[in-house]
Amino acid sequence: MRDWDVKFTDEGLADVRKLPKGIKNALRKSILATIARDPYGCSRELEEPLRGWRSFHWRKYRMY
Repeated sequence: MRDWDVKFTDEGLADVRKLPKGIKNALRKSILATIARDPYGCSRELEEPLRGWRSFHWRKYRMY
């Protein structure tokens, strides 16, 4: 069960579409298992000039 909705910007979605299919599927599962359940517990708040955004790391990938 998810507690939060996860949304991508158009630019972020375009980047995800460039990933290999296996990576996209694993990333999706990780996002649903971590970010959608506890976005604050699995990410860190960014500092200026990106204050208000958070950073989540998965394998060698980083998402804001």
